Amino acid sequence: MERMEELLLLSHQLDFKDVRAVPLISASRWLVKRGEVTRIWWRDNAEARLTFGRKVNRQTLTLFLFTDLLVIAKKKGDEQFAVVDHCPRNLVTLAEVDSLDGIPGGGKYLSESNMCWLTLLQNHDAKTVEWLISFNFESDRLRWIEQVTPQQSHNPEEKIYEEWDCPQVEGVANYSTQDSDELTLQIGETANVLRKLSDSGKGLP
Repeated sequence: MERMEELLLLSHQLDFKDVRAVPLISASRWLVKRGEVTRIWWRDNAEARLTFGRKVNRQTLTLFLFTDLLVIAKKKGDEQFAVVDHCPRNLVTLAEVDSLDGIPGGGKYLSESNMCWLTLLQNHDAKTVEWLISFNFESDRLRWIEQVTPQQSHNPEEKIYEEWDCPQVEGVANYSTQDSDELTLQIGETANVLRKLSDSGKGLP
């Protein structure tokens, strides 16, 4: 109930006027994380602008990470936000900035600390976009990277799924456990697949 109430509140606070709207209310969706970042970008003829002291453009944005969706918005009033972009959560990546080479004036005016490349593989306009963003603290940056980065197994034959992006299976036959780490499944019952090995399902009818 608390999650649904929070979604109802956010549905009134987030204005999708300038982008394709997404109905927020869903029984399987809730807010996972929220935080402020600074977007950094340059316009055309950036080098010329730098010589006149117009270094970079900065914009404060708020990220709303839901179980299946990332919404990027700018504040337009007291707890009111204008949505500027959104993307399915499983199509979002956050990568550390390894080098400032190739960024206009990067070496002079920016520091790699707390910065990330935010990539939306399919934004509201079905396009791939990449933004340079900066977090207030290093701890914030690391937490956000962890939230949007799927876990990787050390076993090359194992696939790990996130709870928000896992496949679901339905029992087509009754199965009783043969080992303590197995799951009893009846016909018609459903289960989320969180880990999958190459031999998963062997021996089943």
